[in-house]
Amino acid sequence: TEDIRYYHERAKCFILVKMYENALQDFNIVLGTQPENANALFGRGFAYKNLEKFQEAADDWERAKELDPTNAKLFGWIFIIAVADGIHQSLM
Repeated sequence: TEDIRYYHERAKCFILVKMYENALQDFNIVLGTQPENANALFGRGFAYKNLEKFQEAADDWERAKELDPTNAKLFGWIFIIAVADGIHQSLM
């Protein structure tokens, strides 16, 4: 589990420097061993969004909401991104 945490942290760093393909690879590693990791699903969704893979992003965000419906911070970010990008219909 500790090794997976490093992939998750590196994926978030890749997001910050707009290396979305690299982030996607690391989030996939995390989700390969922790398929119910809502935070990793959110991050992968963000990478997908920036790679213009909008359906994949919406699917990941919807799954993250299902897994962690009380995480107000996660839901808030999903809503803000969706509305800003005009894809909120597929998320709501």
